[in-house]
Amino acid sequence: MLFISLFTLIPLLISAEQIVFSQQEGRQVQIDDCGNGKLAIHDVTVYSDPYPPQRGQNVALNITAKLNRNITEGMTYEASVKMGFIRFPLITGDLCKAAEDPNSPIHCPIAAGDFHASVSVEIPKGIPATKYQVNVKVKSGNDMIGCLNTNLPLA
Repeated sequence: MLFISLFTLIPLLISAEQIVFSQQEGRQVQIDDCGNGKLAIHDVTVYSDPYPPQRGQNVALNITAKLNRNITEGMTYEASVKMGFIRFPLITGDLCKAAEDPNSPIHCPIAAGDFHASVSVEIPKGIPATKYQVNVKVKSGNDMIGCLNTNLPLA
């Protein structure tokens, strides 16, 4: 249950309401595009403030990406998370259904083009302070439309 809140970041890295922000605050999180820029979701950039995120505090994330197609209902994500040699169960879900909470900054559909979002997420105190390896794949049916890897340290 402690790691579920970590996984709430996953759909936010892929889709959120388009919000233009005036400046980048915080530090850029290293994101590796495992689709090599050839998939519909690419050039993802994430800034985290604070960096590294602090347990028990909110982290502000400023996200940009290029979308070559609309994000619509039925598109799914698969996220795998590792902590050292420990692999957590695969997390899957529908990108748009994850945003059905009326307080969510995510609203589908999201139009193709330049994407900008700003979100805040609380990091639970009980999560161990260590580095997490995260892989996220976004699919439309059987077609992969986005893939990213990151190492996320928590302090």
